[in-house]
Amino acid sequence: MRARDVQAVSAERWSGGELQRVLIALVDALRTSQGEADLLNHSLKIICEATSSNIGWLGSLDADDCFRGICLTLNPPNRMALNEKPDGIWLSALKCGEPTVIEVKSQCPPPLGVEAEVGHLDNLIIVPFSYDFPGEGFLALANSPEGYSDEVTSFVRQVVRVLETTVSHKQSEERLKEQESKFRLIADTARDAIIMIDSAGEVTYWNNAAEELFGYTADEMMGQELHVVVAPKHLHSAYIEGFQRFQETGTGPAIGKTLELPAIRKDGSEVTIELSLAAAQSHDGWHAIGVVRDISERKKAEASLQESEQRFRAIFEDSADGIVIGDLETLKFTMVNKKILRMLGYESSQIQHLCFEDIWAESWKDKMKKLFESLPSEGAHTISDCEVRRKDGRSFHADLVVSLLSLSGRPHFMAIIRDITERKALEYQMAQMQKLQSIGQLAAGIAHEINTPMQYIGDNTLFLKDAFGDISRALNALRSGKTSSGQDVQRASSPCDAFENMDVDFISEEIPKAIDQILEGVERVTQIVKAMKDFSHPDDKVASPFDVNKAIQSTVTIARNEWKYVADCELDLDPNIPPVHGFQGEFNQAILNMVVNAAHAIAQVVGDGSNGKGKIMITTRRDGNWVEVRIKDTGCGIPKDIRNRIFDPFFTTKEIGKGTGQGLTIAHSVIVEKHKGTLTFETEEGKGTTFVIRLPIKRDA
Repeated sequence: MRARDVQAVSAERWSGGELQRVLIALVDALRTSQGEADLLNHSLKIICEATSSNIGWLGSLDADDCFRGICLTLNPPNRMALNEKPDGIWLSALKCGEPTVIEVKSQCPPPLGVEAEVGHLDNLIIVPFSYDFPGEGFLALANSPEGYSDEVTSFVRQVVRVLETTVSHKQSEERLKEQESKFRLIADTARDAIIMIDSAGEVTYWNNAAEELFGYTADEMMGQELHVVVAPKHLHSAYIEGFQRFQETGTGPAIGKTLELPAIRKDGSEVTIELSLAAAQSHDGWHAIGVVRDISERKKAEASLQESEQRFRAIFEDSADGIVIGDLETLKFTMVNKKILRMLGYESSQIQHLCFEDIWAESWKDKMKKLFESLPSEGAHTISDCEVRRKDGRSFHADLVVSLLSLSGRPHFMAIIRDITERKALEYQMAQMQKLQSIGQLAAGIAHEINTPMQYIGDNTLFLKDAFGDISRALNALRSGKTSSGQDVQRASSPCDAFENMDVDFISEEIPKAIDQILEGVERVTQIVKAMKDFSHPDDKVASPFDVNKAIQSTVTIARNEWKYVADCELDLDPNIPPVHGFQGEFNQAILNMVVNAAHAIAQVVGDGSNGKGKIMITTRRDGNWVEVRIKDTGCGIPKDIRNRIFDPFFTTKEIGKGTGQGLTIAHSVIVEKHKGTLTFETEEGKGTTFVIRLPIKRDA
């Protein structure tokens, strides 16, 4: 056959049946291949066989300019996955965008990614193409006995166009499957119910969360009209009206919004849901996708939170104490209640511009500054009896509790301020009443204690007066012979006669004793008066050092008439304890109350003391930075059922008229609140009680 005839046959072959056969084969490969890689492998084999090429390459460049694809050889049959950087003619052919044909063996480049034993290339065609791959790709064929004529090149170009479309379609199909798989994975594992309905309002998708929420399985819901199954009956008409609009336009009152609605479960119970709807148009009309969340618990929590907020507001606004909330960094007020406004005399608009440091008396500002500096580490502080300054400059006494809290991610403080002005006045009145009661209680005893030495002072003075009269008359008789009135007296016959009527020995012996007893009585009265003076030490407004031992001695002395008939009182006072910083007058009162209490407890055991006495033992000692005072009695002890009440105001077990129930209460207030000490007790019924007082040696004034 002539060359012209061969060319004609070749042209007819590549423009007619062969192209159709290859295209059919490629379409079949698209249908039967399991994925993109499988499609590329089948397609390359079909093209190699159609063009009688022994080697073929198909793939693309990635972001790093590496060729990622496959290389296929028909003889021997082999398939290799490639990941190599092309260079030379391979890279330039890819970049130029037009087919490159090399028919001269010596001009062919080394085979891309093929082992050396495959051999060299006799001829080569490289056809670039573009499809939805990571980068530009190419189809290359080599070693065809027939070579690569213009007709073959044209055929390969047409096949490449089909291949672009085929691969893109396969990729889209795979992406769609992947997206559908991801969607189903997400939807089936989502905590929210995901529901799809078609243009007729029938369910087309129902995930696991929807099954759990509504109680219906997916099989039960497929093809069901959604609103008929889960919407309450009173909402059906509104649903139908809205859905008709959705069918026509894809819009509606619920599309693109999040709504809170009631819904009905399979068991008939009602649940509150949060529904978010989106519209999607398909060939058969508008479809809707809904995300449904059960918010029943959230609604309960919101209601509970709202109720809690209302309670907080009621407590906050109607509290009998002033409450302030502020920023810890700036100390500016962010929230105040009505009580603090009345306390300070400010309007609500005025106090918002204040800082917490502005409401304290000058003597308290430095203390408050230190308090707030330590608040982050301490968490809370309680201060008794501080001074708060009003808008008009006047001050009042208050108790303060400050605690740390976090609001909106920032540290804040909450301060509760209690006006104790009335309480301070009442405490003062009670203290005065207690003192008056103590004075009334002690007055008769003190009078009796003073009367005893005064009695023998008077008796001895009368004796000295009588003795001095006898001595005076004798002396006058020995003098000029005249009486003190100047009248003449009969002169004695001798000096001894003047003393015959006097018991000189008795007078000489008794006068010194009388003088000693007078001095002893004066000393006893002096001690009692001094003890009364020490006991009635004036109350200072500012704490100052005082001698604990001296205070105890004076108190025991003036209370002697309370205990001497029922008990012996022993003192074991450590002379080396240092002074304590505090309020001596109030400490004296506390000790007096406890000594009297001990005497009364002993009296319940020994009666009037005629058959034996009990014992009160008072000891002092130093324990580190504390002074410890122990007051021990051998009384009746404290019953178990009242031990937690003995410091309560007005609580007493004594008979009416014997006690007011304020003694231990005042002692506790003085020791614990005023002196920042502790007051505890150890007791055993039938054996007695020991009260233990611990006072700090040094403390803030």
